[in-house]
Amino acid sequence: MALDALERKLTDAVVNGLISCGIADGRLDPRGKSDQQFQREVARYMKSVADGAPLQFTTDFRGGLLVQARMLRKNRREEEAVLYYATWIEHMLNMMAASILRRRGLTQDLVREFIFDTGIRAKYLFVVLPAVYQAFESN
Repeated sequence: MALDALERKLTDAVVNGLISCGIADGRLDPRGKSDQQFQREVARYMKSVADGAPLQFTTDFRGGLLVQARMLRKNRREEEAVLYYATWIEHMLNMMAASILRRRGLTQDLVREFIFDTGIRAKYLFVVLPAVYQAFESN
């Protein structure tokens, strides 16, 4: 692969990742905006990142956990597969809870503390219960 093509591919991956994180954290919101309006919002966001706006990086194990769980299940190692599926579920809940908390303006330290100090049952209720309540309210 030529260096220019590799540089372009890496740039695209980083920009798309920043946009995805910006949407997940509530810094970018495409809802109700035209493509042009959202592109302007993304440009402002990218400028703020380039100017030193704080970014939080995390390692995302979800994809690998799910691949491993499926491979174990396929190889009829069900007990091990269940552990990997359960870990994947907890990682998904952590990601959703972190996104909700960041959208509410909590610092990364408080988000991390919530993720580490809160059990899976409480995380599930925190993430799912508001959506269930909202569904009942709208009916």
